[in-house]
Amino acid sequence: MKTKFVKLSKHSFVRIYDDGKLGYVINQKTELDRVYDNIGADFLSQLKREPRSFDDIADELLSLYKNTDRQLIYDDLQTFIYELLNYKFVVVADSIEELNAFDEDRINDASISKLQKTEKVRDEDTTQYFWFKHDANNPCLRTLHIELTSKCNERCIHCYIPNSIKDVGVNMSIESFKSLIDQFYEMGGVSVTLSGGEPLLNKNIADMLYYCREKDMRISLFTNLLAIDDALIKVMKDVNISNVQVSLYSTDSICHDEITRVKGSYRKTISAIEKLKKYQIPVSISCPLMKANKDTMGELIKYAQSRGIPVKMDYVIMAQSNFDKENLENRLTIEETENALRDIIENDTERIQLADKNALFNRNVEYEDFPLCSAATHTLCVSANGNISPCVSLSGIVAGNLNNKSLKEIWDNSEKLKRIRLVRQKHFPKCLVCEAKKYCKMCMGQNYNESGGDIFKINPHFCDVAFLTKRIIEEHNCEKQTN
Repeated sequence: MKTKFVKLSKHSFVRIYDDGKLGYVINQKTELDRVYDNIGADFLSQLKREPRSFDDIADELLSLYKNTDRQLIYDDLQTFIYELLNYKFVVVADSIEELNAFDEDRINDASISKLQKTEKVRDEDTTQYFWFKHDANNPCLRTLHIELTSKCNERCIHCYIPNSIKDVGVNMSIESFKSLIDQFYEMGGVSVTLSGGEPLLNKNIADMLYYCREKDMRISLFTNLLAIDDALIKVMKDVNISNVQVSLYSTDSICHDEITRVKGSYRKTISAIEKLKKYQIPVSISCPLMKANKDTMGELIKYAQSRGIPVKMDYVIMAQSNFDKENLENRLTIEETENALRDIIENDTERIQLADKNALFNRNVEYEDFPLCSAATHTLCVSANGNISPCVSLSGIVAGNLNNKSLKEIWDNSEKLKRIRLVRQKHFPKCLVCEAKKYCKMCMGQNYNESGGDIFKINPHFCDVAFLTKRIIEEHNCEKQTN
């Protein structure tokens, strides 16, 4: 029988954890992921970006499983590879030439995405459930949020980063960045999010993106796009960036510019978004709801839908990281939030249909011993000056600095990280039995910044928004069933 050849999809990333006992694969295009243990992890570890024949892989596996029938190994391997192929984790062909010539961007992944959203599975069957359970007792650093600079070319009225920090400004050096990525890679890191400040203000951004690709990272970028140029767009295309999340606050140019406090920022940002779409670079829009833009959400959603761009909206603005609450003057009242939510429902029904999945495991009694979130269990944030925090929302908690200790030393030994890891769902007992728990977006960072440093103190406003969201969505679903 003629052997076939296989290689990882250019959109897929593989990591092996727990001393070879766990294999993890994720596809950044379909957003599907899987965890395999034992033999599955061994099989997964054999898959590379360069083509390999089924026979060569089977021979190498035979050296691991001595005294095992080779045909049995080959048959199991073939079944495994075709399962991965079904979910677009790999590409398979009859020859190396055919494999290398295959255009993965021709693949229509809509059916896979739809399957993931609609198929009925138990929580226990999901990869998310597995990692929550695993990380509760075995923290595993897989995601890193890196602030490349504290400088910013906008002064957004709602931002949680104080302007005093943006005014001074610190850039991460290319040497520090490469060292960080090297350490992260050695620890099994797979996903990096690059932000700021405004990350494009770091003059080394192109080299940083290329280095992430060299280390086989899944790359996301948070930016306002004001400083982008054609050369950088080419870099984004070259490195196969996973997502460019853009801050766009309204399709009303005056409204957007008033929020950013930079005249002409709307024109530059929207033009850059269109360029990214032209070159088929994945882009999404981030748009916090506030008093200034609450009446323009419908038009923003229509624009995004017309261009096939996902929109992420936050209903609750977070206080500043230095505990200043001046920016909260822009937060919507409950009445304003209700009007904005109804506007969103009218223009974006899919978002509402999926809204009750926002907190799949959070604040449910059966998961009371699960971590509250990913902070310090599989995620860390690194600031431009090397400070390590549990996550970007908890930047006020500094667990160490990379100028003094290695990433692994801080991850393994920081007492502050250990305390965050001990926080469980059960430490918010009222939330466990709350009727609005599925609609709650409460987080430790939100609590910390608003309370002056207490991760357990929840502002009642967050609860009011959760109950409001519950009521509106249930009313909407009821009306839909009636009609």
